Amino acid sequence: MAGNVRGLDGLILQYPYVIHERSASVVKKLIEDNGLEIAAVDANMFGREYKNGGLSNANSAIRQKALDVLKRTMDVAAAVGCGNAGLWPGQGGFDYPFQENLMEAWNRERDCIAEAARHSPDVRVCIE
Repeated sequence: MAGNVRGLDGLILQYPYVIHERSASVVKKLIEDNGLEIAAVDANMFGREYKNGGLSNANSAIRQKALDVLKRTMDVAAAVGCGNAGLWPGQGGFDYPFQENLMEAWNRERDCIAEAARHSPDVRVCIE
């Protein structure tokens, strides 16, 4: 259906629910066969698990899991020839006044994004 939308030339796909390691080549072919391209692969780091943040989370295990999701998102983006990995830190913990040291949270987020950028220099982390 998306291939029939006039003026639409690309799609943003969500990792791991729309595209993942096992489906990447099939999804890429399906999109290309319909005259479209993959504009970005977005990391799913929202929901209950990340209610207090993903990359900014004070819990190192949750933060590491979120970082691993971002790195795998970047790997899938590279595998399908897409240079953009989307990151929506909408549950980054900043909306919990007096429950979090915001400077520490932002520093954790920054450090994780920097690590992800070093992981795959050819894929941009696009922060929404």
